[in-house]
Amino acid sequence: MKNVSDVCKFNRCRQSQLTSFVIHVNRRVGDFDHWPGENYGNAVLLHHCDLKNEEGEDFSMLFRDNKFLGLQNCKGVRNFLLDVFLKLNKPNSLEHLDISKCRGMECFLTNEQFLTASQELDSCFFLLRTLKHIMLCGLENFIGVIQNIGVAVEPRLPQAAVFSSLQSLSITRCRKMRKLGLPLSEFQNLEEICISEWDKIEEIIEVEEGEGRVVSLPKLRLLKLWDLPRLKSICNTMLFCSSIVLIHLQECRELKKLPLHFDLTSPSPPQTLESILIWKEDKEWWESLEWEHPTHSHLLQPLVTFDYSHYSSG
Repeated sequence: MKNVSDVCKFNRCRQSQLTSFVIHVNRRVGDFDHWPGENYGNAVLLHHCDLKNEEGEDFSMLFRDNKFLGLQNCKGVRNFLLDVFLKLNKPNSLEHLDISKCRGMECFLTNEQFLTASQELDSCFFLLRTLKHIMLCGLENFIGVIQNIGVAVEPRLPQAAVFSSLQSLSITRCRKMRKLGLPLSEFQNLEEICISEWDKIEEIIEVEEGEGRVVSLPKLRLLKLWDLPRLKSICNTMLFCSSIVLIHLQECRELKKLPLHFDLTSPSPPQTLESILIWKEDKEWWESLEWEHPTHSHLLQPLVTFDYSHYSSG
């Protein structure tokens, strides 16, 4: 099927509604042979589509009851909230979003949209709140999840968690990004953060003044940072990660600190932490990291493995 309208015409001709499906639209030779959505159930995968030319009614019909949405090499997506979600009719089942090689995409939403509580945008935020997994890859013009367009909104509104169900965030080869563009409130349910192959990123988690010297990421289990040559800080405060299991660092040599919070009454690393994986070529860098207390490096040392494999996101 060549476009969204073709799929909708097919559905209208059927005697009964599809209850389980994996739909590829405009797939070509050379496109990904396998997408995670094919094992996810009720998946829609769009290839080489111009989403500006698709009708909102067709969009709503296509995305009804699907859990996985994949976009590859699609046009007409600059601001995901406006260009895609506004066309959908409350797809409250959508859990997994995978976007790759959509060169025009710049952000999910702007800070003005994030702070403005109009009824229309509130309904869109509800759609974003169902997402559990976001994977972004090869978005050449992507600036940030929330793009700061320099618009001040007064009075400043409370920042509700837009991605309140988000469990995993993976972003690869979005080389224009300087900041992740997510406030601390969006990290509270995250279990996995995987960031790799960004040329310009300098900080992962932005903490605003007044949010405390120690901030908590209570559910974070995996932190994976690869090939980030300008990364200077994971966070500008200490991180209390009570569920952390694995930290994997590779080629982040401008990073000066690993800001893990240690228990002050009985100095020890997080009890759940099982392994810190460091590329063998980064051993000298690891040993040069600064710590809040000299004993912290010694306490972590039994958990550190210097790995001979150089990993790539593909």
